[in-house]
Amino acid sequence: MIDEIISILHSSFPDIRIYTETVEQGVVEPCFIVTHLSGNGKREITKRMKLVNQFVIQYLPKSYGVNSHHKENEDCSKMMDSLRYLLADTESCHATILDGKITDGVLTFEVEYQTMTVTVDPADFMENHNITFKEKG
Repeated sequence: MIDEIISILHSSFPDIRIYTETVEQGVVEPCFIVTHLSGNGKREITKRMKLVNQFVIQYLPKSYGVNSHHKENEDCSKMMDSLRYLLADTESCHATILDGKITDGVLTFEVEYQTMTVTVDPADFMENHNITFKEKG
């Protein structure tokens, strides 16, 4: 999923650098810092599993100030439009949470995606069964 998010950010903001790992010094602004915050799964009905992945995207603009607040609001709206759904592993998943906040000139954008999977026990595969047929006739 993080690769899809990076791809979307890169196509929506082509001139902005994207970091996915912690950089303590040497961050070149403007930039995005994309972090996978958490992932968890919860068993639903029978063999269904609900997977929840949360990401935080921080946008550090080149300049801070009164006029940059308007630009960051525009960027937040653009991110909401761009990240509302992903095409991950040939499945479309829609964002359940899209939340952007500007604090001290930094836009912090939280996004959450939920997917459902079906777990199959390996014993259920047909190649694991011995079936003998008798022909009538």
